[in-house]
Amino acid sequence: GRAAEAAEHQKLCRILERLLEHCPGGMMAALIEELVPKASQLAQHPFGNFVVKHILEYGTPEQVQRIINTLCADAGFFAKHKIANYVVQAALMHAQRRDRVKLVRALAPDHQLLMKLSRHKIASFVSREIKFQSKDLDA
Repeated sequence: GRAAEAAEHQKLCRILERLLEHCPGGMMAALIEELVPKASQLAQHPFGNFVVKHILEYGTPEQVQRIINTLCADAGFFAKHKIANYVVQAALMHAQRRDRVKLVRALAPDHQLLMKLSRHKIASFVSREIKFQSKDLDA
């Protein structure tokens, strides 16, 4: 495959997004399996990030969990990245509770780091999403 190449293309990424939205998971499994290992690269790409966000929204819990693991490996970097921060926000919105908790712990294991994120010009948007999600995560 060339799924990652398509995900980084200005027009083909939109086709992948529509396929993820409208095709049953089983039909898309092979395609998603090709994209998930490239999630780190795609999350930082101007077009690829949209495809990763769609996998977070429409993928299986296992596929989403693998992307969460990728994000957790360098959570601070992704939160501060001008493009990848949108993927982190999508993960906080769409992942299952346990995966959101894991990501929040990777992003801000203590209050001091959360405050540091909130003062960063890009990561502040991730910080807001953490604060918004905290009601659900604390329960």
